Amino acid sequence: MKAAAPSPWPLLISTLASGRSGTLTRKELADLGLDADTLLKMKVARRVPVERWQVPGCEHECLPDMDLVTRREEGLVGIACPYQPGCWEGREWHPRDRLEPLSLSPHQLLAAVAKCNRLSPLHLTADRRIVPVGTLERRGLTLPVVWLRTPTPSFSTLLTGLKSELAEDGLVVLLSAPALYKSGTLLADDVLILDVPTSADGDLHLWRALDAFDPTYRRHRLKKWDAIFDEVTLEFASIPGERHVLRINGEEFGAFKQSDMKFMRLLYLAAVRANDPDVDRGGWARKALLQDSDPDKALEALRKDLFKYTATGLTHAECKALIKTSRTEKGRIRLAVDPKNISFDESLLGLRYLGDKQGEGKADTPGARKRAAKMAVSKGYIEAIVERLHALGMPLSSHEEMGLGG
Repeated sequence: MKAAAPSPWPLLISTLASGRSGTLTRKELADLGLDADTLLKMKVARRVPVERWQVPGCEHECLPDMDLVTRREEGLVGIACPYQPGCWEGREWHPRDRLEPLSLSPHQLLAAVAKCNRLSPLHLTADRRIVPVGTLERRGLTLPVVWLRTPTPSFSTLLTGLKSELAEDGLVVLLSAPALYKSGTLLADDVLILDVPTSADGDLHLWRALDAFDPTYRRHRLKKWDAIFDEVTLEFASIPGERHVLRINGEEFGAFKQSDMKFMRLLYLAAVRANDPDVDRGGWARKALLQDSDPDKALEALRKDLFKYTATGLTHAECKALIKTSRTEKGRIRLAVDPKNISFDESLLGLRYLGDKQGEGKADTPGARKRAAKMAVSKGYIEAIVERLHALGMPLSSHEEMGLGG
C-alpha cells in the first residue's frame, strides 16, 4: 500500500495554537513532506516577497541580511544574520525557487478550520482581538466558537457580554495560550475555555464543548436511539487473504476479522454513514439491505459481535450501541458515529473473500454439501452488498478480483 502523504494539519494547527504568523519556504515545507501548492489551494497560506522571510531558528526573530545580486545568474540568494554575533557564521546560499516564502497566519487558518469542523458562519463586530471561527450546531445546541490568542485584562467581562449578544446556549472560546485557564474550564454565564488541539485532520474535538454544555449526554446515549458517539473513530482496512480489519479509536477491534458477511454489512453501514454529512439526522440505511432472509437476525449478529469486545474509551455495552435503530423511520438503522470520523484505508482495494478457505479439502459429505449451499447463498448476499458499496464510491476491487464470482 502506498504510504499516505503527511497531513498539513499538525503544522497549521500548531501555527494557530501559537497565535503567531509563521513563514516557511517551499524547501522547508518539502523537508516536512508537505506541498506548498496544496497549502495555497487550501487558502491557508499566501506568497510573500522573499525579502520578508524570517529564518526559522533565528534567535533574534529578525529579517535576515539578504544578498539578491551577487549570484543572481546562478539563481542563488545569500542569507546572513544581521546581528553580531550572528546565529550562524558567514552567508548561506539557497536556490531562489526553493526559498519562496509562504505566510501562514491564524486568520487565514480559521476559515479552513471552520470548514473542517463543519461550523456555520459567524460574524462579530466586537473587539478585534476576538476572532470568529464559526457556529457549532449539534444536539439541539447553538454554540458560537471564537478564537483568542491570550486572555485580555477585561477577558471575562468581554466574553460574558459577547455570549449574551450571540446565543443563549453558551460560548466556546479557543485560547492559544490558556494561561490561568485550564482547558475545559466553564466560566460564569456559560463561557467555555478550550485549548487548540494538534490533530492530523484539523479536528478541534468540539465534542468537548457539547459534553460540557450537555453533561448527561454520555450517560444517556446507550439508550437514546438518535445519539451520536462523537469521539469515536472507525477505520476499515484489509490484510488481503489473511483478515479483515476494523479499528475503533485507533485500536484493532477483535470482531469481524474472518467473517466476510459481517464485515461487508458493517462496511456498508459505514459507507452510508460517511456519505451523509448531517451528523445528527443523517446516515440511516434500510435494515433490509443487510441482505438476509431475516434482517433483524443479521442486525443482532452484528451487535452481538460488537458486544464481545471493548475498545479504547468504550465498554462492551457502548460498542454494541454503536448501531442504532430509528424510532421514527421503521426499518432504518445507522452507525452512531460522526461521518468525518470514518475512514477507509487504501488496503481495501486488495480485500479478498476469506470464505473460500472454509471447507477446503473436505470430503463430499452431506455436511460439506450443506455448507457449500450455505456459502453460495452468502456469496449472493455479499455480491449485492458489494454492488451497493461500489455505488457509494467504496474503494473495492471487482467481484472477480475479490473471489466473489461474476
